[in-house]
Amino acid sequence: MTHIAEERAPLAVATDQAQPFGSLGWVVSLPEGWDRIRLSDQEQLVLLEDDLHLGPANAVHRDISDMGFGSFSVWNDSLYFSTSDGSDPRDGAHRYALVPGPDPRISMALERLPDSTSARSAEQVADCLRVVLEAGQLEPLEEVERHTGVRGKDVLEVGCGQCWSAPFFLGAGARSYHGIELIGPLDEARVFDRSHAQQSWTDDHYLRTPLALPEFLEAYEGIRYTNADFGATRLPSGCADVVFLRVVSEHLLEPRKCFTEMHRLLRPGGKLYLSHGSYQAWNGHHVVPHNLTEHDPHDPRQAEVVDWRHLETLVENDRTDGHNLNYIRFHELVGLLGSLFDVSDWSLLPTPPETGGERLSDARRAALPEYYREELLSDMSYIVCQKTQDLPLSAPPAAGGAGVTLSDLLGEHGQRLLAAWVRDGGDTLAVSRATGIAPWQLVELRERVSSKPG
Repeated sequence: MTHIAEERAPLAVATDQAQPFGSLGWVVSLPEGWDRIRLSDQEQLVLLEDDLHLGPANAVHRDISDMGFGSFSVWNDSLYFSTSDGSDPRDGAHRYALVPGPDPRISMALERLPDSTSARSAEQVADCLRVVLEAGQLEPLEEVERHTGVRGKDVLEVGCGQCWSAPFFLGAGARSYHGIELIGPLDEARVFDRSHAQQSWTDDHYLRTPLALPEFLEAYEGIRYTNADFGATRLPSGCADVVFLRVVSEHLLEPRKCFTEMHRLLRPGGKLYLSHGSYQAWNGHHVVPHNLTEHDPHDPRQAEVVDWRHLETLVENDRTDGHNLNYIRFHELVGLLGSLFDVSDWSLLPTPPETGGERLSDARRAALPEYYREELLSDMSYIVCQKTQDLPLSAPPAAGGAGVTLSDLLGEHGQRLLAAWVRDGGDTLAVSRATGIAPWQLVELRERVSSKPG
């Protein structure tokens, strides 16, 4: 973008002409003269609502439309935005204007650098922070702030991936941030641009950073990164006020064990937040096609999973690819969490058209009577839990009620069937139907057995 003239005064946005964009978003033409605003390298266009900064800026359009909370993005000649309170901007209850200004999130993150940081290092960190913002990578912080808050808290992220947003947690007031990631080490000097989030990731979808990720994180004393299996970290009890995981819980092979460990790590009153990618969604199989753009009706491999056929066979886990799935259903997940925590809030995110939200025909619905419509047409679930009591609680059996053993429940034939499945693998869905054990519990059972010595 080229800015050819000096222009600093706020430009009023005529929101009476705004058009709806998704469920919570709005789109309006940028005001005349916006392209003459001169921005320095440390500035961006900031949207004001009644003279107060809105944000996050440069938000992903899907987040603007689905999440709201005053996020916005300037794209081509249009402003995509949501109001802070979910109101209709055409009603005139609020005034909106665009102004040039420094992003306060960068300055707050820079304030958390140690006093001993050199000017050169601080400049490199600042450049990285700007790239992270440009790439739209603040979604983890935005989600956690909405659901649990971070100010004054020790925050633990399980399955953090490339945690470029970590310094912004400190800038938002977190006491510390600790990210744990199994796949790594992550030492790249580039960050994924989330404007390509609905596409296959390629090299040209990344933005370069002046520092590699480890250097960026090590600049802060309040950030810790651990490259390890979460179950092997053995962190001290009560070390966190907030534990969160985003699109990770569907990959946990022993979810009960992992959530029990998270309970141990939380302080009394601490909160667990998770966003869970549903296996029961149109693309919950995690293989091609991930969206309708990738769908090839002539591909026999896609035909095995497309339009919810992955629920009729289950995509079996391949231990070599690292993308394990546990098949857990939403009500099963809430029930499991409810046995350990107080589940204080949950919601479902409807599947958009581009990822199959309009492909559930009457015939396909009739073929899946054991599933409820909401889980078939929801991409994600968002769950907030609170630690209200100490463990250990007695873990419920894999199946059956109190005093009923697995042997009693299955009988001799069922025991042989289950033993063969644990040993050799096979059709998880068939074994589930024959034994009455939910697929996610079978996956957990096999993991427990296979991890025992000998």
